[in-house]
Amino acid sequence: MAAGKDPFLLPFPVQPPEAGRLAPRRPSLSGQSVVLFDNSRMSYPSFAEIGGVVRQSLQDHGATVVAMQYPLLSLTAEQLQDCAEAVVRSGVSAAVIGLAEAGITQGSVALAVLLEARGIATATICTDPGVQLAKSVAAAVLPGLAMIDLAITPEHTPRQAGEQARAMLEHVIAALTSVPVPLPAVAPLFPDAGALRSAWQAAAKQPDAGVAMRDFLRACEQARIGDGLPCIPPSALLVDAMAASVRDAREAVLVAPTHPSGAAITVELAAINAVMAGCEPAHFPVVLAALHAMAAPRYRLAQSVITTHPGTNLILVSGPLAQRAGVSSGGGCLGPGQRANLSIGRAVNLCMMNVLRSIPGLTDLGTLGSVAEIGTCFADAAYGNWTSISEELAGPRTSTVTVHRCAAPYGIMDLLSRNPEGVLDGIAAAATSIACNNAYYPAELIVVLAPDHARIVQAAGWSRRDVRNYLFAKARNRRDALRGRGIDPAWPKWFAALEDIPIAERPEDILVTVAGGPGGQSLVAVPWGLSRASTTVIAEG
Repeated sequence: MAAGKDPFLLPFPVQPPEAGRLAPRRPSLSGQSVVLFDNSRMSYPSFAEIGGVVRQSLQDHGATVVAMQYPLLSLTAEQLQDCAEAVVRSGVSAAVIGLAEAGITQGSVALAVLLEARGIATATICTDPGVQLAKSVAAAVLPGLAMIDLAITPEHTPRQAGEQARAMLEHVIAALTSVPVPLPAVAPLFPDAGALRSAWQAAAKQPDAGVAMRDFLRACEQARIGDGLPCIPPSALLVDAMAASVRDAREAVLVAPTHPSGAAITVELAAINAVMAGCEPAHFPVVLAALHAMAAPRYRLAQSVITTHPGTNLILVSGPLAQRAGVSSGGGCLGPGQRANLSIGRAVNLCMMNVLRSIPGLTDLGTLGSVAEIGTCFADAAYGNWTSISEELAGPRTSTVTVHRCAAPYGIMDLLSRNPEGVLDGIAAAATSIACNNAYYPAELIVVLAPDHARIVQAAGWSRRDVRNYLFAKARNRRDALRGRGIDPAWPKWFAALEDIPIAERPEDILVTVAGGPGGQSLVAVPWGLSRASTTVIAEG
């Protein structure tokens, strides 16, 4: 789209992704082979009776039931494709998928869409948290995709789960034997493009600049655009300048089509959202590098944008790029007053909200959310005798942009310790809460040492490797303290012999950087756990 055609450019695809088609239904299940697909939730003790009830009903209707189980929560888009092909190879004509609940909802709905496209009729059983996400995505991506609401939570007894399952059996059978009707009263994922553009144009005509900005914000709010804070109107002139600051073509795809919306993030859409976030053109290369990093399969973007976890896409910029973009590593770098840091972080989050349509209360399952999610970005300092993170990760003459899905960085105060062990013991304690995701899903940990703490560590002759090794040995939870709480752990096999469970799989998974101003206040950012940190490397001459 040529920028000059419209006074304002929209921060989402003007033409949303084309909806798919449902598989044909047979009027009876008699003689059919049906997959009862357990995405791992049906195996939960509270849910276990549901599978048996559904199996018996399918058999009573004359179907042969084939059982399959895949833990959809941890699968990449490519692995989901493989999973769908495995179902096809089983020779079935229909599938019941359960349970679409919490973070596993995204993969469950995506699997149903893939199966319908391959001619397999599906019925997906869903429960909260996840019902609204499932229905919203289904309505946008494949109208009529059968989402059966099961009013069950993990607190219900198996008997209660079985009773609820029996009550909704007729809906499951109907979904497999007749074409489901589109879900009613579901808010569309994408707003009315014409209405939003008209509202923006009307706001721009206000004679008072303050009133114009207020009306612009109200229009964004009405259309579920933005993060709730005032945005810069994305005029063609500003978007052109933003897009011209990089060599990439405007139509180039940065992030492949991704749920909830099924849309792709292009350079132009990223530029529009960067303008709205308050970025200058000098900031835009960092935004693109961050999106490139998040597009890597290891980041598991589709799951991270809808998780119940109060996480943020923490962006760490290192090397000459940080200086060119004005990303701060000094005092207060993770707080207010840091325009580059805040605008870059916000631009990335606006892409998640406006393009992928990760909308709190609709498709984002965040139980509470976090103010850090609005945008978290900072630079590292090559402090003392330690090199920059970019040099450690990628070698000299490079810049790096590392993105990791983390909880908001947690403060560690220590004004009295005078040795590395004292400083690091506090960090280890903060990283080993039995309520943190990394107790059950070990992943990379980000440690931000304040210069005062880094000075103590370096004065004792400790390297970054020494810090990582110490924290890896120290930051552990007793196995007994983790039993029967949190979530079923996903530990590597070698953890089976341990009584003290590490919060990372290896010392190298603890990223240690230096940032901030004077004062004995460091930070630790514990991970969401299901994604892995991802880095874009930029060659510097």
